[in-house]
Amino acid sequence: MPSTGGQRTRIIRLTESDWEQFAHLRLRALSDAFGTGGAQYLTESRFTPASWQQRLRDHAQFALFVGADRSATSDVGADRSATSDVGAARSATSDATDRPAGLVAAHRERPDTVYLYSLWLDPRVRGRGLARRLVGTALDWARRSGVRTVTLRMAADNSVARSLYEGFGFTEVPGDAPGEVGMELSFG
Repeated sequence: MPSTGGQRTRIIRLTESDWEQFAHLRLRALSDAFGTGGAQYLTESRFTPASWQQRLRDHAQFALFVGADRSATSDVGADRSATSDVGAARSATSDATDRPAGLVAAHRERPDTVYLYSLWLDPRVRGRGLARRLVGTALDWARRSGVRTVTLRMAADNSVARSLYEGFGFTEVPGDAPGEVGMELSFG
């Protein structure tokens, strides 16, 4: 399992059975980004268990977990969960020493197009290259799914996100949402 700054990390695709963990992590992300009074937070905080499960069925949700480093033998097979849907069957809560620290979502809008959204990292783990791992995992999933194009929107003034996405080859595309920039990546 990869290690970053003295902590081991893993990324998994969440499943319906992970809905409680997902709900908690998503609401943490919304609270951090917009506050608990934000419209999106208020809407999603009223979701039912069935609503969270539906979101997990309809959208690929990738979660980052961090934990203290352990011997390599305790993590046998853990890397597979970070890069393939085979590992998605593992419960997000399977290792009580790991804490959720990041999230990114991918929605298949059309057979050949995925919309990437809601990248978030716990402020305590930012600046360690973990956003790159999260986005890379989502892009690998999209590529394996036969997608040709990945799109996203981001705040126009977010230079850190822009640099991250451009590092993957995303380019700006015309859009009409004030304060936002649309970006696109084609897999050729």
